[in-house]
Amino acid sequence: MAVKDGPARSHAERKCLGAWYTPEVLAARIVSRAASLVEGPIRNILDPSSGDGAFLIAARAIVPGARLCGVDADPMAWSACQERARGAHVVLGDSLLSEDEGGIAWTREFPEAEAAGGFDLVVGNPPWEVLEAAAHQGRQSRRAYADALRRSGAQVFATGAKINLYRVAIVRAFEHLRSGGVLAFVVPGGLLRDAGSEALRGFLLDAGEWSEVWEFETGATLFPTAHRDLSCCVVFVRKGRPTDQLSIHAAGSGTPVLLDRAVLDRLGAPDRTIPALASEAELDLMTRLWRLPKLADCVGGIRKGDVNLTTDRAMFCDHPTDLALRTGKEIGPYRVPDGPRRWVAPERFGKRAHTESVRVAWRDIADRTLRKRMCAALLPPRSVLADTLNFLVLSGDEAEAAYFVALLNSHVFEWAVRRRSAHNHLGKRIVGPCPVVPYRSRDTRCRQIADLAKRAEKSPEAAIQADAALAHQYGLSRADLALILEGFPKQPYALKEAILGAFDG
Repeated sequence: MAVKDGPARSHAERKCLGAWYTPEVLAARIVSRAASLVEGPIRNILDPSSGDGAFLIAARAIVPGARLCGVDADPMAWSACQERARGAHVVLGDSLLSEDEGGIAWTREFPEAEAAGGFDLVVGNPPWEVLEAAAHQGRQSRRAYADALRRSGAQVFATGAKINLYRVAIVRAFEHLRSGGVLAFVVPGGLLRDAGSEALRGFLLDAGEWSEVWEFETGATLFPTAHRDLSCCVVFVRKGRPTDQLSIHAAGSGTPVLLDRAVLDRLGAPDRTIPALASEAELDLMTRLWRLPKLADCVGGIRKGDVNLTTDRAMFCDHPTDLALRTGKEIGPYRVPDGPRRWVAPERFGKRAHTESVRVAWRDIADRTLRKRMCAALLPPRSVLADTLNFLVLSGDEAEAAYFVALLNSHVFEWAVRRRSAHNHLGKRIVGPCPVVPYRSRDTRCRQIADLAKRAEKSPEAAIQADAALAHQYGLSRADLALILEGFPKQPYALKEAILGAFDG
């Protein structure tokens, strides 16, 4: 058994169970910081998903004399924790279910902590599994387990038919934490910006003092076997007073960014998003940009494509018709391939107004590892958009459409998008609240940007000029633009210098 890095399991088993064991060095850092935030003495410490015992071992060294308690539902992990965290009281059982649904009896197992009003410190790395419908730990179906969780009160932060176990674990931990005690968990980065975590973010901000978050761009930084797109963070919340200030520690940044609650509420609207910020300079820039109008308020609508690639496939055909099917994979910045791969049968599709005009469309899903995620283009009339594309509802003015294509492709707009996005989806919820400078037909620069956008597909120089002109349109300084371009480390240095040169010209 490879106890140093957690019980020996395959990558597939760890993914299925949501089991990514925390490196000992990180566990020690988390426990040390969390202990410093606790109000009053620390006598009882809990890891409700103790795994291989890394957090309990760290707690033993950092808070000597404290009573160490752990819970794990996996016999293999429980056995490893028993062996490594000697002296801790580790229970084999389920910390997420209520006692009526088969969970552990907290008062019987941990009477000292319960008598004291709860644990002083709750630390750990809860399961990241999302329950839908297969076997859960070999005991019962995931659906049956999800039903048991809902009956235990876990439905509050469920997303439709799905239950993210880490969300349940946070709520359960809060129930067993005393006032003034601290929760410190390693959780998916989706907590900070996913739509499904909005209610939980509100809970943490209002029911406790969410004092710090340590953000890691990729989970592979902490868990070498995790997928490269798996983002994660560490949250520190003290139970009691509502949050009045949040400290954001970005990976690779030595100085935390402090957000007062009023600023956090304004920048995180409308869904309490925790913005991705690595420096006070980024906070200043975001604060200024967020005074501008929002994209959703400057267009007639933001919509997903016309057809579903799965449920509407009976409409598609391989022979040419006057309706071209366009998908997200085909679209690049300013670029649409000359010929579609498939078409749509007009008699099955019917007549729809949006297909009669030029449309601004962009990929709904973009790989977070790409140099640029926003890929927008002008799609000609008689284009049918798949659900892998989003589009703007505009007035029908082709110059306005060209202007918005340039704006969506700009580094300024994507920088704003990245402050709100935790995943690969770029739909209305993500882009709608982002700042824009509205199109005005009599504005000379708007017309200039529209003309550049029309040439940008075949002229890289025109795309560079459009990017620089939009930075001026947003009212940015050269230092602002340089800061934005620093946020695109995979973009070629020569391209960034060209954009800055065009801005200076």
